[in-house]
Amino acid sequence: MPSNESDKIIWKPAKTGECTSKSAFQYLNNLSRLQLLQQGPRSASEGNLQILKRVWRCKRISPVIKTFIWRLIRRAIATGARANNLTDKIDQNCALCGALENDVHLFFHCDFARAVWFSAKTPIISSTLLQEQDGVQQCLTQIIDNRTSDEILIQITAYLWFIWKARNDLRFRKRSWSVLQVYLAVDAYIHAFNKVQLKEKSLNIQSKRTSDDDLYDQQRSLSILP
Repeated sequence: MPSNESDKIIWKPAKTGECTSKSAFQYLNNLSRLQLLQQGPRSASEGNLQILKRVWRCKRISPVIKTFIWRLIRRAIATGARANNLTDKIDQNCALCGALENDVHLFFHCDFARAVWFSAKTPIISSTLLQEQDGVQQCLTQIIDNRTSDEILIQITAYLWFIWKARNDLRFRKRSWSVLQVYLAVDAYIHAFNKVQLKEKSLNIQSKRTSDDDLYDQQRSLSILP
């Protein structure tokens, strides 16, 4: 039907037409469910889909880390081994120890990763985790289950993210991180994100109070209230 309103781009999967991180995740998650029974490089186990649900529901995990965890579970992280399959210009070996850099080595079995997990606030002996051939899905279900608290979930996802950042700094910028730097980065991230969440909550409460006061004044002006 002809209209004088300006055209605008809409996101069809969302009822409102607005593309948000939540609607995009729901759309992609629904697609992944359709592929759940298929064997392939991007398939995910039911246990890992449950982890994704928990990560996405947790408001104290940043959208960047949520997206990273989604890519990690879907085996979409450009490790040396995976990227080397596409071009031989990328070294398939770990920049720290020279071993084949697949997902499980990078995040759990490299000496650097082992030291990071062992020094975490909730220590993990990552050398006891499985040696997966592709991805870290089984390792994640070993350290995250229904009994894992949100606090531990936040820590684990943050450590995974900063191990990835440390690896990229070393490989592409020749900047080495210490285990202590990773520990402090995780601690600072959690503290800063919690602070932002508390500030937003405080602003929402203040905004609600202001709205309630405005409504009260309007009702009084209309003589609805005594």
